[in-house]
Amino acid sequence: MLWIVGWSSPEYFFESGQWVVPISDYWTVNAMKCLSMLLTFFRVSGEFKDAAKLYRVLAHRPAVHMTMQQRILGFGAFLLQYIVAVVVVLMAIQLILTSTTPIAT
Repeated sequence: MLWIVGWSSPEYFFESGQWVVPISDYWTVNAMKCLSMLLTFFRVSGEFKDAAKLYRVLAHRPAVHMTMQQRILGFGAFLLQYIVAVVVVLMAIQLILTSTTPIAT
C-alpha cells in the first residue's frame, strides 16, 4: 500500500506541468515541511525505541537465559521492527517533501 501511494502515483513526481522538488520557492511551504519532518521523526522515534529494547534484551551481558528458538524469534522481531521503522521514515519523508502547498504537508 505504501509503495502504491509513494512511488506509483504520478502526482508525487509531476504536478501542474512541473517536476516536484523537495524545496519550494515559497517560505511557508518550506516551513510547514520542516515542521512536518520534526513531527514525523518524533512519532517514529517510538518505533526505534521498541527496536532498541529488543536489541538490549538480545545483547544483554551477562546473557539472559533463552533457548535458541527464543533468540531466533527475538532477532526476527528486532529485524522486523527496525525494517518497519526505516520504511515508515522513508515513506513519510518522501510524502512530505513532495507536497506543494502548506495544507498538503
